[in-house]
Amino acid sequence: MQIVFFGAGTIAQVHVDAFSTIDGVSLAGVCSRRRSSAETLVTHASKAGLCNQSHMPPRVTTDLDDLLMSSRPDCLIIATPNDVRLSPIERACDMVRAGKSTLRAIACEKPLGRSGDEAAAIRSAISGSGQHEVYLENQVFMPAVTFLRHWLDTRVRSGDRLHSVRLSLSHGGPGLQWFFGSERTGGGVLRDLGCHA
Repeated sequence: MQIVFFGAGTIAQVHVDAFSTIDGVSLAGVCSRRRSSAETLVTHASKAGLCNQSHMPPRVTTDLDDLLMSSRPDCLIIATPNDVRLSPIERACDMVRAGKSTLRAIACEKPLGRSGDEAAAIRSAISGSGQHEVYLENQVFMPAVTFLRHWLDTRVRSGDRLHSVRLSLSHGGPGLQWFFGSERTGGGVLRDLGCHA
């Protein structure tokens, strides 16, 4: 499976490391608004063993259309700040409908949208183009989270009133200012990290 990334920051590196553990997956390209960031991600992917030496080197570009037409990817990974997701997903879906891309799936970093309406628009764009949709969130399956969800469901179904729940999550964020602002994230750090639970 040939994957490409739109976005080349910290979370893209996390996903490169994860994808490098899956047999048959290789990086076909990276698109970032800064070419140097895309080149850094390709270097990281090469060290992680995600660049298939029998194929062309991964494409590095600042243009999404170029990435999707030239690298012939199976899956597009959206790894951008929250406010830079809807437009490239819509563009990729338009290209698939027009026969200009070989994409079969779009995987989006969490949260899916800054609001319910934006998440619905993303899901609609993907399903309307016949793509498979992948939501990149793993912590909802962590044992502590699944235990808490089961415990809460049991309490609610039995008629118990819930008076208080305390959760603790430690995460310093990506160290970028946008992560802590409500406009770009759709609610600030609480919404961005709170979606884990």
